[in-house]
Amino acid sequence: MDAHGERLHAEAVRAFQGRLAGTEALEVVREMITHGSSAILDDQQYSKVRQRIGEALGISPNRDVFMVGSAKLGFSIKSAKRYHSFEDESDVDIAIVSEELYCALWSEIRKYNRDGGQWPSRDDRNHFRNDHVSGVIKPYVLPDSPTIPTRRRLFDISATLQRLSYSPYPVTIALWHNIEALEDYQAIAVRECQREMTS
Repeated sequence: MDAHGERLHAEAVRAFQGRLAGTEALEVVREMITHGSSAILDDQQYSKVRQRIGEALGISPNRDVFMVGSAKLGFSIKSAKRYHSFEDESDVDIAIVSEELYCALWSEIRKYNRDGGQWPSRDDRNHFRNDHVSGVIKPYVLPDSPTIPTRRRLFDISATLQRLSYSPYPVTIALWHNIEALEDYQAIAVRECQREMTS
């Protein structure tokens, strides 16, 4: 990162930290994560990403498709990478909020398990279980099976977005049961950031 990029990164982190003091975590999430522009994609690119996903899945691009993570803020708020800037090898993390799609994918996974399907690894299966408790399913930990067509559909959408240059970065999609689950999950990291500032 050049000096200009470092300055922009430092300003973005300061602006975020400035909102942490005396503000409820959920308010920070709604102001800076589930709403607003992307720090990495310009508004036109971001709009096209959301529009393409909405069209492909039959959901509202404005109500059901959100960018989260370092592509949204310009830096990560996860504990392992806290305040590290978005880099060229980083992914654009997209959260899709749809109870209907979530339940359809969950139904496919249950059928796969019921029919004796094997998971790629125990870690992937445990990852799925831990995420499911939070109301999210991440396709990349699921088995690649014809019994789970929604997984392949989400991967195909990710690949299409990059091929059409709506996003110059890889796109990673996660499917959320509802907006409360997404915002609650994001608020965990925000609260950790708040505790760091006061410790």
